[in-house]
Amino acid sequence: MQKIAEKLVQVMDECAYVQKDSENKEQKYKYVSAAAVLDKVNTALVKAKLASIPEFTVISEKEKATSRGGIWQLVTVQCKLQIIDADSGESVTVISLGTGTDPGDKAAAKAQTMALKYAWLTALNIETGDDPEADDKTDKQEFVSHPVSPTGLPNSSKVDEICKLWQDIGWEPSALSVYLEQRFSKPVNQITEVELTVILNEAKQYYQQRMG
Repeated sequence: MQKIAEKLVQVMDECAYVQKDSENKEQKYKYVSAAAVLDKVNTALVKAKLASIPEFTVISEKEKATSRGGIWQLVTVQCKLQIIDADSGESVTVISLGTGTDPGDKAAAKAQTMALKYAWLTALNIETGDDPEADDKTDKQEFVSHPVSPTGLPNSSKVDEICKLWQDIGWEPSALSVYLEQRFSKPVNQITEVELTVILNEAKQYYQQRMG
């Protein structure tokens, strides 16, 4: 893994910071768009002869009622991003989650874009001072809150903390058990405290990135 590691260090150096290029007018903050991240990352990847292949899996898809009686789609997507060295054939894989909400058919596309963006931000430790994706229409929408109680998860204070963070981020805690099984390739009742700590730390990092 030495050759791809050396190339990734080069890419990380070239992509250490991405300038905020967009503005969320509803919540009045600036953020880095997925287009800006991908443009800078792609340039560095081509220079280093690194290829990337994202694989998306829908973790959950459900309807979400609004306070005005409308029905929006809420989709959570997992992105498994494989980075391949064209010279050595070595590869590494990064996993990230993204959510998308839309009254039409764009929820999945939004979720994929968000998941891919944060996969690169996490993989390359890109500094942005960023926050969640901006969508004026979504930000203005008010949703009816329904408590969610995930099932099949081990009894652990870490699970409660992860579920709380997922709710704050906008992900569905009910999808956690499926995500854990896919992430660690084993039944959810066999997930260890160490593995839960990994997920908890990732959720904390993601939440901090969103909150700026």
